[in-house]
Amino acid sequence: MSRRFAIAGQHEEALRLARGIEVSQENWTRSIAIGEAILSRFEENYGLRIGAPQSSDVQDLLAEALQCLERAWATVKRRSDAKNWIHVAGILASFTA
Repeated sequence: MSRRFAIAGQHEEALRLARGIEVSQENWTRSIAIGEAILSRFEENYGLRIGAPQSSDVQDLLAEALQCLERAWATVKRRSDAKNWIHVAGILASFTA
């Protein structure tokens, strides 16, 4: 659902929905949703590149996305269905590229 809002350009709503996912044993899925919702707002931002100055708000959001995705990947990579969630590793790899 949050991805649909992000595709429609409603990034604040996408993040609100992702953060609203109930915290439970499946907290890693919430972390993925939050990380993806944050990053979706930057998909069309061609000014967001290595070395480009960013506001502290953008830096904080990117740090939150990274933290959420790292936390999720720590769980996902130990799961028997990790191959279904490999996109999380791909996203993380883009942070370090």
